[in-house]
Amino acid sequence: MSSATSKKEASIVDQKRPSDPTDSADVVFSCGRCGLTESCHYLGREPPFCSDQVRFEEDSFVLRDPFTPEYFDARGRRRVGFLLLGGKCFVSDCSNGGGVCVDCSVFYKHRFCLDCLAANMDAFPSEVQVKIQRKLDAEGKAAEQRTGGGKKKAKK
Repeated sequence: MSSATSKKEASIVDQKRPSDPTDSADVVFSCGRCGLTESCHYLGREPPFCSDQVRFEEDSFVLRDPFTPEYFDARGRRRVGFLLLGGKCFVSDCSNGGGVCVDCSVFYKHRFCLDCLAANMDAFPSEVQVKIQRKLDAEGKAAEQRTGGGKKKAKK
């Protein structure tokens, strides 16, 4: 067999072999609050690479976990680690646009960004208000540490 024939056969084989569309990270996620931007593999409720593992209650930005190896469970089902990056704020006139990461939002029946939560705190049950306040407090402390805020004691 000539090398020209084998090259032609190889190219035909390559064309017939479909690539896994979930291998490419072609969805771009960007958090409107903190600016986190990341390429991810899927936007929706049932990621095809882990559809029998999870179904989200909202359209979510999902990334295959690059640090978890793919494996098959005892029933032969494919298992893939994944990371939930975030989703879209449920408030229709939210200023955060395309999405908010899990650190900048809370999921309570729907995903809400911290800005919309803070503005509508009284609309949520008290146990959810506690979670919201904890996130807001943690965010405030982190901002103080980044900017060197807070009062320092004067040396004597």
